[in-house]
Amino acid sequence: MTIGILGGGISGISLAAQLDENVEVLEKRARIGGLCGSIIDQGFTFDAAGPHIMFSKNKEVLNLMVATLGDNVHQRRRENKIWFKGQLVKYPFENDLASLPKEDNFACIYGYIVNPHADEAPASLAQWSYKTFGE
Repeated sequence: MTIGILGGGISGISLAAQLDENVEVLEKRARIGGLCGSIIDQGFTFDAAGPHIMFSKNKEVLNLMVATLGDNVHQRRRENKIWFKGQLVKYPFENDLASLPKEDNFACIYGYIVNPHADEAPASLAQWSYKTFGE
């Protein structure tokens, strides 16, 4: 019996490696990798969706992901921040709301719920931020 796996992203590839049986990975794109991939155009290499972050609190899962990718793993410590009211705040922004003054915390939650930008198509990082988090 052949097991069919839909999608050749990291999850599909990992499942195929873990099953170690008669599997067939079905991918609609011309290449496997999902969000973990690069596009080469006119001699330039572009990450398809930026660096893909893989995380898990389960060390066995992390070890499996790293082992499956072999030499194609680059580990970095994440230190993302977003500019808010004249200061850099940890990102994802919503995970660090408790560090803000209560008035700002309330304003952020209210701005997220009542967001006039929610249906807009962002053309810049600033517009994406308003669409995602509100004002």
